[in-house]
Amino acid sequence: MTIQRFHNVSLTVKDADASSKWYTENFGFEVESDSERTPDFSAQVTGVPGAHLRVVHMGGHGLHLELMEYKGAAGEAINTDPNNAGCLQIGFVVDDAEALYEKLKADGTTMCSPEPATVPSGPIQGSKIFFCKDPDGVVLKFLSIKK
Repeated sequence: MTIQRFHNVSLTVKDADASSKWYTENFGFEVESDSERTPDFSAQVTGVPGAHLRVVHMGGHGLHLELMEYKGAAGEAINTDPNNAGCLQIGFVVDDAEALYEKLKADGTTMCSPEPATVPSGPIQGSKIFFCKDPDGVVLKFLSIKK
């Protein structure tokens, strides 16, 4: 048995409406479907007793993003700082990291980076990069690759 292809990135969110709006307005993702899963199915798949999921599938930029809101058996927010083992980071290449940084910061996005940094070495040396967090604390990396 082999992996045939990549399918999606799935994020647990507190509010699927707020998160889908944030990804749509800031990055142009589009909602492809929005549905609920029965509690029996949700618990069976996740292994979380009492789970009841609302699942929003979004597409954009070659990525299938799945937002999962626990309508039942919701957990607690975790510390998603980028240095914690097991935390997720999603990276995007953008045309202007500095301009996007300023836009997100002005809109109240939680910024991990005090400002965009210049990559000092390696295959993307000279590129601009920064980290921020989505509304649920998922770390996002944005990178303008120097040509």
